[in-house]
Amino acid sequence: MFHSVAGRYDLMNDLMSAGLHRWWKRFAVLLSGVREGDRVLDVAGGTGDVARLFTRRVGSRGEAWLTDINRSMLEIGRDRLLDEGLTLPVVQCDGERLPFRANVFDCVSAAFGLRNMTRKEAALAEWLRVLKPGGRVIVLEFSRVWKPLEPLYDCYSFKVLPLLGRVVAGDADSYRYLAESIRVHPDQEALKETHGAGGLPAGRVFQLSPRASSRCTGGSRSKGVEARSPAAPPAGFFLPLLPMRSEAAPAQARSRRPLQAVLISPYELGRQPFALAEPAAWLKREGVEVTLIDLSLQRLDEQALARADLVGLSLGMHTATRIALEALPRIRRLAPGAHLAAYGLYAPVNADLLCRLGVSTVLGGECEGELAALARRLARGEPVPREGPRVPLDRLDFLVPERRGLPPLSRYARLILPDGSRRTVGFVEASRGCKHLCRHCPVVPVYHGRFRIVPVDVVLADVRQQVQAGAEHVSFGDPDFFNGPTHALRVLEAMHAEFPWLTFDATIKIQHLVQHARLLPALKRLGCLFITSAVEAVDDRILACLDKNHSAADFERAVALTRVQGIALAPTFVAFTPWSTVEGYIDLLAKLVELRLVEAVPPVQLTLRLLVPQGSYLLNLPDFRGLIEDFDPRMLGYPWRHRDPRVDRLQAEAQAWVVQAEEEGLERAQTFERLWRIAHEAAGREAPALPAGFAGEPIPRLSEPWYCCAEPTERQRLNF
Repeated sequence: MFHSVAGRYDLMNDLMSAGLHRWWKRFAVLLSGVREGDRVLDVAGGTGDVARLFTRRVGSRGEAWLTDINRSMLEIGRDRLLDEGLTLPVVQCDGERLPFRANVFDCVSAAFGLRNMTRKEAALAEWLRVLKPGGRVIVLEFSRVWKPLEPLYDCYSFKVLPLLGRVVAGDADSYRYLAESIRVHPDQEALKETHGAGGLPAGRVFQLSPRASSRCTGGSRSKGVEARSPAAPPAGFFLPLLPMRSEAAPAQARSRRPLQAVLISPYELGRQPFALAEPAAWLKREGVEVTLIDLSLQRLDEQALARADLVGLSLGMHTATRIALEALPRIRRLAPGAHLAAYGLYAPVNADLLCRLGVSTVLGGECEGELAALARRLARGEPVPREGPRVPLDRLDFLVPERRGLPPLSRYARLILPDGSRRTVGFVEASRGCKHLCRHCPVVPVYHGRFRIVPVDVVLADVRQQVQAGAEHVSFGDPDFFNGPTHALRVLEAMHAEFPWLTFDATIKIQHLVQHARLLPALKRLGCLFITSAVEAVDDRILACLDKNHSAADFERAVALTRVQGIALAPTFVAFTPWSTVEGYIDLLAKLVELRLVEAVPPVQLTLRLLVPQGSYLLNLPDFRGLIEDFDPRMLGYPWRHRDPRVDRLQAEAQAWVVQAEEEGLERAQTFERLWRIAHEAAGREAPALPAGFAGEPIPRLSEPWYCCAEPTERQRLNF
C-alpha cells in the first residue's frame, strides 16, 4: 500500500498535521535521552525523518539504523539522506522479526508504525530483545480522541483525509485505511496492557495538543510512573511511548545467558599472550564466558563477536595498537552490541583516539580488577558511561592465567639453538611495570617508576600448565627481570626444583647485569640460556638523552660478565635517533664486530628509528620538541626528520636492504656485510674489509625477533 504514496508521503504528513508532525518527532527524539556515541534503531522509519534527527544526535561516534518493511519508502529516505551528506545503515526488515541480535541498541524508535503491525505484543517484545539494558523504546503514534471531538474528528478522518490523498498523492484508499487503522488502534489504557505483554514497564503520558498525548513507559528504572494530569483529556492524537528497559529484564536474561566477552590481542612478540590469559582468569571467576583471539595467529571470530557483550583489546605494544586501530571499525561492525574496552600500556596514552573509534572504557596499569568490575556492571544491566582513562596501580591478587582457548604453544615463537634444533617455548611474567624511568620506554608513562610482582606460586602454576602443554623452555616477559632480583631468584629456584631440565631466557638491563654480577652464576645454574638487554646505543651522549643509566663501557662489561658464565647476551638497539650521526652508526656496527656480536643481533635491530609516543618522557627534555613534528595519529607518534638528511637516507636504505635480505633468507652475517658497505657509502668512504670470524658464534634465540616499534605485517593485516 505504501508504495503508491511513498513519493508524497512527507508532503501529506505536512498537510494532515499542518506541519506539527515535525515538531512531535523532534520532541520524541529529545525525550529519548540519546547521546553522542549511542546506537539507535528506527523501526518503520519510512522516509527517514526520525533517523535523520537521531543521526545528528549520535554524531560520528554513534549509529542510527533506518529500517522499514517497505522498499519504496526506504529508497526515498536513503536517497534524501545521501543528498544531505548523511550515510547511515538502511535495512529492509519486518518490525516484528528484526534481524539483529539481542542487547544491541541504546534506543529503539517507531514513528507511526506500531499501529500497522498485526502482532503488537510480538513487536514490542522484539524491540525489547534488541534493546540494551537501560535503553529506551520510543513509539510515536495516533490514538483515539476525546469523546466530545469524535464527530468532528470522524468527518476529518473519513472525508478530508481521503480527499487530500486523492488530490495530492493520487491514492484515496491508503488514507481511508489510515483513518480506519486509527479507529481500531488500542487506546492508552489498552496499550499499557500491550506493553506489559511485550515485557515493557508502564510510564508517563505527555499531552502534545488538545487532542494529542504522549506517554513515557518506564521513566523510572524500578517501576513506571504515570504522569498524566487528571485534567488532561483521556485520549490523544499522537502518542510517543518511551519505555526504559527495567532492571528485572536484564537480570532475568543474564540468569539464562552468562555475559559473553571476547578478548583480543593484536600482537605480543610471538608469545602466547599473558595479557589475554590473566584477564580471562579474572572474568571467568565472575562467571563470564570468554573467547580469546590472538590476531597474530587467528582471524576475528565473527560468531563470538556477534554475541559479545564485552570486547577487550590488549594494547601492550605500539605494533599491537596500530593493528587494533585498523581492526576497530570491523570489530564494531561484527559486535554492534558490545561494550568496547582497551587496556594495556598503549591504551591510556591513546585514549582520545580510541574513544573516537568507539572504545568506551580505557584502562592501563593493573587493570584486571577494573575489567572484572566492568563485567559485573554489564551483567547487572547497569549503564556504563564513557569516562577518561583509568590507570590503577594498586597491588592485585594475581590469578593463575587462563590459557585454555589460546592457540597451542607450538604455533608461537620457538627456541632455535646454535645446532639448529628447536624447542617449544612457554611465556610467563613474574612482574609488571618497571622501577626505572628510561625516557623512550612505553612502560614509564603508565607506571612512573613502579613495578608489581606476580606471586611465586602463581608464576609456578603458570609454568606448570605450559610445561604440561609441551613447553621445553620458558621466556620471561618482564620489562626487567631484575627489578626485584630476590623475587626473580625465588621464582627460578622454585621452577628449577620442579623442572630441573627446563631452560629459560629473560630481559635484564645492562645496569642490573653490572650491579648484580654476583647473581649471574645462579642464573646459569638454574638454566639461563640467554639474556636480552636494551642497549639502545654505544654513544654515551645518546644514552644520556634516553636516561638509560649505563654507558658504552658498561655494555662491554656486561658482555664480558655474561660470557664468563656461558650465558649469551642478545643486545637490542634503537639505531636511529635525532642525535644519531652517520659516523655514529658506523661506530655501532664496528662495536658489534669488535665484540663478536653480529650473530646475536637480528638485522632489523640495526634499522629501527626512535619512536616517540604520546606521554613519552622524551617530551620533557629541553628543546626536544624542536626536533619533532606534530603528533600523527596514523603512526601513533611524533614524526621526526634528522637535521642531516644523510641519516634519514641511510636508515631508509638499511631498512629496505634488511627487508630484502629476510625475503631472500640470508644469514645474519651476510645481511650485516651489506649494511657495513651501505653505512660507509653514506659517509662517502670505502668500507674496510671485515676480519675473519667477525660475526661471532650463533647464540640461542627465539624464532621471532624482539622489537616493538615496527609496522604491522601483511599477515597480521590479513588476520582481520
